[in-house]
Amino acid sequence: ANTSKSITFSSLGAWYIRACADKSSAADANGSIVEIDENNNCSMSTPWTLVTVTTPPSPDLVAGTPTPNGATVGVAQTFTSTITNSGALSTGSGFTNLFQISQSSTGASGVTDYAVPGMSTLASGGFATTSKSITFPSAGTWYIRTCADKSNAFDANGVISEYLEGNNCSMSTPWTAVTVTD
Repeated sequence: ANTSKSITFSSLGAWYIRACADKSSAADANGSIVEIDENNNCSMSTPWTLVTVTTPPSPDLVAGTPTPNGATVGVAQTFTSTITNSGALSTGSGFTNLFQISQSSTGASGVTDYAVPGMSTLASGGFATTSKSITFPSAGTWYIRTCADKSNAFDANGVISEYLEGNNCSMSTPWTAVTVTD
């Protein structure tokens, strides 16, 4: 008789798998059926089979570092960032991107969201520029980042189902310093 089991692997790379009859776990020495030979219940011709876990074919959106790194109080400054689909499939549809500013270098408090709807479908390996005009209310050092496929800070996964959802925001420097002068 054939048997099957769906398995979800926890990380990429090489894994080894084998099938065992009459066992409920690795610690189950003899199972529930008394047999002449209890030592041949697991795959014998190839005791362990190599399974290589790779990236599933899906989109993977990543936002680049926003530029420029300077602005003037009360004057609109246009910031741009490159959104890249480093995944194996097209996004299949358009999506919204997000610029965020904060006076905290980690974005721990006082974050303001600026959604940018209208990003077109991105093919595998494709990229496009997103931009937003932002006016800073006071001088000093502010911090900015860009997030792909997010419409606000609470938007965990966006509308595009991706291989990695946690890498959508500016990764090289999560929050980029912006010097705002009078």
